[in-house]
Amino acid sequence: MDNNSSTKKIIIIAVVVLVIAGIGIFGWMVYAGKAGVVGEKIRTFLPFGSGGEDRPAVIPTTNPETNGGMIVGEDGRLVSLLRKLHNSPVAGVYAFTKKIAGTTTQDVVVRYIERGLGHVYETNMSNLKEERISNETRLKIYEALWGNAGNGVVIRYLNGDKNDTIQTYSMVLRDIKNATTTEEGRRIETDGVFLPENISEVAISQEKGDRMFYVLPTGDSSVGITAGFDGKKQVQVFDSPLKEWLSFWPNDKLITLTTKPSQNVPGFMYFLDAQTGKTTKILGRINGLTTLTSSDGKNVLYSESKNGGLDLYVYAVAGDVKTKLSLTTLPDKCAWSKLKKEVLYCGVPQVPPRGSFPDSWYQGVTSFSDDIWMIDAATGVTTMLVSPPKTAGEEIDATKLLLSPDESFLLFVNKKDSAPWSLKLAGFELR
Repeated sequence: MDNNSSTKKIIIIAVVVLVIAGIGIFGWMVYAGKAGVVGEKIRTFLPFGSGGEDRPAVIPTTNPETNGGMIVGEDGRLVSLLRKLHNSPVAGVYAFTKKIAGTTTQDVVVRYIERGLGHVYETNMSNLKEERISNETRLKIYEALWGNAGNGVVIRYLNGDKNDTIQTYSMVLRDIKNATTTEEGRRIETDGVFLPENISEVAISQEKGDRMFYVLPTGDSSVGITAGFDGKKQVQVFDSPLKEWLSFWPNDKLITLTTKPSQNVPGFMYFLDAQTGKTTKILGRINGLTTLTSSDGKNVLYSESKNGGLDLYVYAVAGDVKTKLSLTTLPDKCAWSKLKKEVLYCGVPQVPPRGSFPDSWYQGVTSFSDDIWMIDAATGVTTMLVSPPKTAGEEIDATKLLLSPDESFLLFVNKKDSAPWSLKLAGFELR
């Protein structure tokens, strides 16, 4: 017998043995009633889930700060508090609470709309079960701004004409009577109204979430208008010889307006009284100025382009005092707590920004790999909560940060691929 024949026989015997062993293992698992949970056991070890699955609640028994954002579950294994909620790009996320039928319990629910097809999804954060609740198709949505307890969303996109006209559509979501969870994509119906073309900026009221503010260019100037999600009750509250503004609506009385930033251009920030239309200058002549105001309007987080990099400050409005923070990031990568007024959650680049900022980040030329930090602006104490590359094996350039109403979750979008993420904040405390 030649060597080739012997080798072939050995290979055949090895394959037969492996097949028999595999059948035996599977038969044992079926006999033991465990075959159905193989997939779930594998998923338990993943650092984040793809959604659509029920998962057991996790009880934090160790400090997540010392375990890279991991906590010990009931079975003794480390479980990640950082999770990817959806694998496709989304235009925006929103968190609200929903009462469980027949109980007094409130679950945190996160809604988001896909950029590609415009389908609406939601994830119940108590079990991370994802459900598509609307399959109406709206192509190439660039931005989605949520409000009205998840029942209102303003979507923005280019209509594809030669002028790249910006379309803004305010949409209201309503539950379909007698719809069941088995009717995927049929749980809600929508209707809405188109707002004027080429609106340059939209902000949603962060306090009640029932109204919007938008900036509409008019020739060489612009006006600011408030309206409901149905497009009614429009009131002009602002006019300016400038057209390019960034806006934020932290509480019912206060709208903030900041000139669009560029590294070598002095920026200005104003407070706008949403009821009277009175404007007050808050910050001025700061290169590359970007801002984020706390919900009570007492503090402004802002960044300044300086010496080829960025400096980050908190400005106390009442005392006219600015305090430089030890961390460096952009306010666009942060969210103020409403329950702890002087606490911030931020995505902070692992490598401090150097170069043409904020321009290159806005333009997509530069991308960051962030860690997620908690900052006490009153004391200056900073606490790193999680490092996504270590915990999830994925780099995250965090943007569009927001907290759930009970602040048990921090939500954000990865600017690299527009995927939504959540970080469970249970177990994290300021030192």
